[in-house]
Amino acid sequence: MSILFSNSPFGIDISDQVIRYVLLDHSFRKQSLASYNEVRLGGGWIVEGNIVKPAEVANALHGLLRPLLVRSASRQAVVSLPEKKSIIKLLTIPADPDRALEEQITDLFSTHLPMPIESVYWDWQKVELPHAASSEQYALAAACPKTIVDQTMTVLQSVGIIPVVMEIESIAIAEAIMNLPIDRSSTLIVDIGRDRSTFIMVDDGIIQFTYGTSDLSGTVITQLLTKAWNKSFEQAEQEKLTLSVTNPRIWAACEPMIHYLIDQMQKTMHYYAEHFPHFHPTSRVMLSGGVAAFKDLNTTLSNTLKLPVVVSNPFLHLTKTSLKSFRGQPLSYATAIGCALRGVKPL
Repeated sequence: MSILFSNSPFGIDISDQVIRYVLLDHSFRKQSLASYNEVRLGGGWIVEGNIVKPAEVANALHGLLRPLLVRSASRQAVVSLPEKKSIIKLLTIPADPDRALEEQITDLFSTHLPMPIESVYWDWQKVELPHAASSEQYALAAACPKTIVDQTMTVLQSVGIIPVVMEIESIAIAEAIMNLPIDRSSTLIVDIGRDRSTFIMVDDGIIQFTYGTSDLSGTVITQLLTKAWNKSFEQAEQEKLTLSVTNPRIWAACEPMIHYLIDQMQKTMHYYAEHFPHFHPTSRVMLSGGVAAFKDLNTTLSNTLKLPVVVSNPFLHLTKTSLKSFRGQPLSYATAIGCALRGVKPL
């Protein structure tokens, strides 16, 4: 893959088991993929977003980015924050002429945090909802524990990376696979990654809320197949994406997990309908993450849910040649691509 000179921030996706980066080229009307790569991390280096072994993670990151830093004009990056440790909340703020909006948002957001607001870094932006009452205002607030952000900042700075934006994973995914804020359809994004799954409810061009679970992931599915097939983890990992989910060998091992996935999707949509007064019925489901490449998973889910279920395209905002030249699993790069796209926007 080629590495082009660029002054734009690149995207970095840091998870428990892998770090990925994406650099975009802006020479075309649409963004083009200039460079990308990934590095696997040792077990226990990062645990649920906590960087337990910063020196090892820094060395891995430096090795991954060394060719990029030699030729790129930028050391700035947009970096993902772990979904499991982060909070996104759409807030409804009643009109109160006697109080500043920021003060109201601070007080309201504090009630939704499982920890003191002083222990998190957080930000918010005012959003507009169509058909909303004139007596109400809305803000999208996001937070991540200071310990997680500080650990990540230390590792990045130790290898000479300047983080200009820290983006929560679900926001980056939605940025990559949807045309926001233009796309205002009520959409459930289901990101099934190596470590965990995240359910992202998007409506009116805004993330409404997210929910995650580590009970469902690519690793859990491979472990089920390893036990059922009496094969090594590596063998099961390679074989699982060559077979349809309806294949008897797959279905026999994974049927309970697929039913669990359907149950979690239904619960997420039901929660949205019950707790958000301006909700619209979910019109589609978009699958993201490496497990989304499971053959016929989308049609199997669609037949049960009676909704369109599509495999997302993380290259939606990139040139067609970007996907043709890509070597790897595109669905696994949604977060890194979303971070890189965020770097194109005004900071």
